[in-house]
Amino acid sequence: MEEPFTCTATRELATVNDIVDAVVTSEGWNDILRNDPQIKAAEQAFEAAIEGCANGGAVYDAALSLAGANVDAAILYGIHVANAIRSVSADPMALSRYIMERRGVVV
Repeated sequence: MEEPFTCTATRELATVNDIVDAVVTSEGWNDILRNDPQIKAAEQAFEAAIEGCANGGAVYDAALSLAGANVDAAILYGIHVANAIRSVSADPMALSRYIMERRGVVV
C-alpha cells in the first residue's frame, strides 16, 4: 500500500503559510466576505435568529449555515487562487513584467 503524501519540510510549510496569510488578508477575499450573496443571506438569517431570541437550535442552525457559506466561498476563492498561480507559473515573464511595472521600471 502506498504511503500518503505528507509535507513536513519546515521551509515549504512556512511558504504555504505565507501564501495562505496573503490570500486571506487580500482585498479580493475581503470583497467576497463583504459582498457574496450566500454569505450575506446567511449573516442576515443568523442576525435574525439572535435578535428574535430564537431557540438554541435555530441559532445553531443559522450559525452552521453562516459557516457553510464562508466555507463555500473560501473553496471557490481557493480554486481561483490556484488557477492564478498555475497561469502565472506557465508565464514567468509576465510576472516579471508585472513586478517591474509596479516598481516603476520601464520595460
